[in-house]
Amino acid sequence: GQLMQRAARHSGNRLVSLLEGGYDLQGLAFSVAAHVGRLMKG
Repeated sequence: GQLMQRAARHSGNRLVSLLEGGYDLQGLAFSVAAHVGRLMKG
């Protein structure tokens, strides 16, 4: 995606990624999987 392309171009492929959690563990698991999956797709 565009975010990873910009990170590659402007910061030597470095990117800080934060994901805030919550008390709904099932929702948190889904969010983490989606977040990391999207980062891995680039």
